[in-house]
Amino acid sequence: MRAPRSFITALAATAVGASLAACTVSVSPEGAAPAPGASSPAQPGDGSKPTGVSPEWQEVLDSGKETPVSGSYAVTGFSSTFNLVGELDSLEIVGASNTVAAEKVGTLTIAGAETVIYVHSVDEVVITGSGVKVYYLQGKPSVTDVGTGNIVKQVD
Repeated sequence: MRAPRSFITALAATAVGASLAACTVSVSPEGAAPAPGASSPAQPGDGSKPTGVSPEWQEVLDSGKETPVSGSYAVTGFSSTFNLVGELDSLEIVGASNTVAAEKVGTLTIAGAETVIYVHSVDEVVITGSGVKVYYLQGKPSVTDVGTGNIVKQVD
């Protein structure tokens, strides 16, 4: 009997997530200003909102705990919401059923299933999962998609 593809993808994402547990993360100090031109508030939690985002995206911004980030960052989890504030050279998302909002990302890598990412701007997107949706506001990212049923789309 063969296991369903979504189960195998989630299992692989779990294994990759476990291997990433030892990675280091660079985090900006509390209250640090994000990169110039970023759409999020200059001071996390100051009440200002970015413009030009969908109601679903806005819900992530409102409900996800703001996490100041810079450099490289990895998100691992299942059924979690993340609101990343700052400029990232690379962002790796591993797991299933996560929702992530980010500002400026160089390389966005997703290994998992049924994950939604909202990003202000991104240079490169690499997907090795299934049912992944990436929505971005600015730029024309290069896309490598070796999964199934994935969407990478610019929104107005």
